[in-house]
Amino acid sequence: MADRTVLFEAGQAGPPFLQSVGVTCEFKAYPDLGHSLSKEELLYLESWIKSRLNASAEKDS
Repeated sequence: MADRTVLFEAGQAGPPFLQSVGVTCEFKAYPDLGHSLSKEELLYLESWIKSRLNASAEKDS
């Protein structure tokens, strides 16, 4: 089911605006999820969090 709360185009419009004000971001789309989660999305989120924690730990060393 497509997301009926946030239009896909609205989600796509976010990153260019954020980047224009200096925020580093990435837009990831997962087809037919609506407001639910997929295993693929959770695995990506896990790797994203771990990469930031590792970078933070290295910076503190």
